[in-house]
Amino acid sequence: MIGISYMLGHLTSGLLANPVAEIIGRRRSLALDTMSFAAGFLLSAAGESTAALCAGRVLLGYPLVSTVGRIFNLFSIIVV
Repeated sequence: MIGISYMLGHLTSGLLANPVAEIIGRRRSLALDTMSFAAGFLLSAAGESTAALCAGRVLLGYPLVSTVGRIFNLFSIIVV
């Protein structure tokens, strides 16, 4: 369960990253990713239960995919 929770964050990010960025803007979306990563790190480090560790790993998984997706989109716009 702990390992799959990281992938759940990736899945959520893949589905929600672009719509969220379109609604609130790219800069705010990156700030949201940073806050999510920090919260996930703190929850994973300080959590004393399996549920806290799983929740922290979901929060850690979200910003990685969304940030990489934005960098790829930016690169494709620059190259084309």
